[in-house]
Amino acid sequence: MRTLTKKVTAIAIAKISRFFPHRVFQKKAQYFVLFIGFAFIIFAFFIPISITVPLSSGEKNILRMSRWEAYCLDKTLRMLVCEDGWAYTLFGYKALSFGGEETFGSSLFSVLPSSCIIRFGWTVLHKVNAIYPQFLLWQEPAFWNKNMKFMFLANRTLLMQEKRNHSNFFLNLNVKDHNNCPVSLDGNSLQKNDEAFGVLLGYGHENSRKFSLGEQLKPVWEEQEVNSLYDDYSQKKLTFRSLSIENLLLPSFVADTTNEETKLLKTKYLKAREQIIAYYANKPFLETTLALLLDGPPDDRYNLGSIIKAEHLESAE
Repeated sequence: MRTLTKKVTAIAIAKISRFFPHRVFQKKAQYFVLFIGFAFIIFAFFIPISITVPLSSGEKNILRMSRWEAYCLDKTLRMLVCEDGWAYTLFGYKALSFGGEETFGSSLFSVLPSSCIIRFGWTVLHKVNAIYPQFLLWQEPAFWNKNMKFMFLANRTLLMQEKRNHSNFFLNLNVKDHNNCPVSLDGNSLQKNDEAFGVLLGYGHENSRKFSLGEQLKPVWEEQEVNSLYDDYSQKKLTFRSLSIENLLLPSFVADTTNEETKLLKTKYLKAREQIIAYYANKPFLETTLALLLDGPPDDRYNLGSIIKAEHLESAE
């Protein structure tokens, strides 16, 4: 595309220069062509477009935004879904996921174009927050890094399921429909309670408890376990160019790898990753992700943990 643009610009300049034999006029003609081309590109980015999101009911939701907004939204969702674990919350495999962004001006990285795109993409996503009936989206400062903000996605159904199943532990778990920290425990951010935070992030009750007590834990995934998924998992770093659903990262946390709960979680996330990639196959990423936000998981996946547990027990017998 870049080569084609250069060729078109060169041809246009050559054509116009024929009418301006004087070198000064030729130079002005070149600037004129470059200015018109640049103005056209800027104008094209801000032309409103319609994004058609197909719903499970058969209806279609039409979202209006500029090409630039759509571009930033696509890149932001790719980072959150493929790298930061939002995919597993969108599909109902864990209640909570989050991604991080540096506060603007806090470092050199925070003012790079990629960071600005993510920041603006979150703003676009936040504009239509009210139309996501099954999910909560919000942003709050990271407690352990004052220069970082977290972008949270919470699955309402799974939050309420955790509260019912573990009423003593999550007795004071509050879920409210507002943008400023809509999910809290005992009136505080979830970040203040390591155990509750870990449970909702899908790390397991036992692992979260041991982490909160300061026990020594290991990375849940060993390199040989995921070599078949990536060429070099330990060195895998997703960029805008590699942010595709085929590069979906597994949830990463520290765990007691000998614990039965950890083994079940690993089985669940490996199966979940396969199902998510299969669901996205041959579908446009942006429209498919927005459809999941609007509709929720494509089918009943909330009992997957118990199904896997039953399968595990049967194989053990």
